Amino acid sequence: MCKKTSSKPLINGKRSEVEFSICIPTYKRTQYLKQAIDSVLMQDDIEKYSYEVIVVNNDPQDEMKELCEQYIDNNNVYFFSNEVNVGMLGNCNQCINLAKGKYVLFLHDDDYLLKNHLKELMKSIEYAKKNNLDADCFIPSRYVLSQSYSYLKKALKNTLSLLFCVRKVYKKYLTKVDYKDALLSWRDCFLAPTCGICFLHDSLQEYGEIKEVFGKAWDFVFLYEFSKKFNVYIMKNRTAVYRLESGVTKNKFTQLDFYEYNQYLLKASELQFNKYFYNEIYWFNYKRNIDETKELIRDKGMFDFNTKYSRIKFLLFKSKQMINYYLRNLDAEKIVSKEDIL
Repeated sequence: MCKKTSSKPLINGKRSEVEFSICIPTYKRTQYLKQAIDSVLMQDDIEKYSYEVIVVNNDPQDEMKELCEQYIDNNNVYFFSNEVNVGMLGNCNQCINLAKGKYVLFLHDDDYLLKNHLKELMKSIEYAKKNNLDADCFIPSRYVLSQSYSYLKKALKNTLSLLFCVRKVYKKYLTKVDYKDALLSWRDCFLAPTCGICFLHDSLQEYGEIKEVFGKAWDFVFLYEFSKKFNVYIMKNRTAVYRLESGVTKNKFTQLDFYEYNQYLLKASELQFNKYFYNEIYWFNYKRNIDETKELIRDKGMFDFNTKYSRIKFLLFKSKQMINYYLRNLDAEKIVSKEDIL
């Protein structure tokens, strides 16, 4: 059970049980919030679904009066405002507490859904039931919207996906992913849980509150731990758009959070793969960072430069990492510009 806080309803306080609760935690980002809400309301055949949109504002000083008035006649949209600022993860937990749906979807205020999202999600739920898959979580494949991402890096990632095109022949409608995939690929195979990801409400409640650990790496930590007990599946078709904030992944403090968590995972891992390539992964976790982050790591004494590694084993590790990632169909993201998805 998630820890409860007080939130007052701003409009449309009367609610009933529904199939889907689309939860939008927000804080001082109204320039994107309307697009997020409207992307739900503009779903294909939206009238077929039993749903609610819950917007939980974490800024007690702003009641978003102008925005609320635009949805005052829509009985599927509900606005709440926390009486105190409970932080980003506290707000996510409050969304779970307020949700009435059998399924809980998270949509952060700067992301949005494509029109096919609920339709594809419903197909995935039915597919799981038909094939006796005990699914607790559905992760939509998505587009990553970025104007700042280098053209070369974008082209390289998308080209690598094409090189493994043979997998398209056997690509499953749903791909099961768990913490072992993350350890074998040494990257976030779960994607940030902010962009239409769907959880069985009962499973979320059983898991408990999302904890604030390892700073900006909280989302990876949450799904990594969630997948140890519950079944997580990646959906084949892209149905959402994740807006990559300029510079976030290049922020030295964000990278430091992920470095600390990755080193923790390496030391804690019982996988033979990680034990065999321990030194190579140890160096990989360091080398993947920008120079400013490396300087922070050195200053904090968080890396042992006496650790030796084999260049041949390092290349073998990188090859195995890439093969596992692509042949397992874990590349659920495609980097695009705004023009690519219009």
